[in-house]
Amino acid sequence: MIHIVIINIKNPTKQVYKDLLAVAFEVCDIFVLVVRKDLDKNDSLNTILQRLEPFLIKSREQSKWPGTTTYGEEPVAKVHYYRTDNAAKDILIQAADSLYKWIQPELPEDLSFLKREKEWLINTSHEKDCLIITNEKAEINNIVNIEGIKTKMEKIEG
Repeated sequence: MIHIVIINIKNPTKQVYKDLLAVAFEVCDIFVLVVRKDLDKNDSLNTILQRLEPFLIKSREQSKWPGTTTYGEEPVAKVHYYRTDNAAKDILIQAADSLYKWIQPELPEDLSFLKREKEWLINTSHEKDCLIITNEKAEINNIVNIEGIKTKMEKIEG
């Protein structure tokens, strides 16, 4: 029997945000940022994309990304996939002091993380919704032991 734990995280800001990113960069191999075609872009958004370019794995026009599925015939966003690297983590920490600040036009949307190509941290910034999906006890302990983090856990038997 497989136990999957879904951890819902409430508004990680400042040090909690930094500590959460540290765990995500330790656990995951890819992070994702989204640029919507239907939303404006500020210079700060373009600057972040340029700074992260050395870590870029691929960019794809898509209608689906972690936490979001849109409907229609045309892709609505460019989804950028980056490798986790400490220098990239530093850029993300400098760019925002909260997971929910990743909203266009100032920043790309929905900073999320993948572990072995599976969704691990799913962030929908404009809805202030963040989930972590894992069955690893060490990962769960690392998350819940972040000082100041507010979580709600749900266990699913599979």
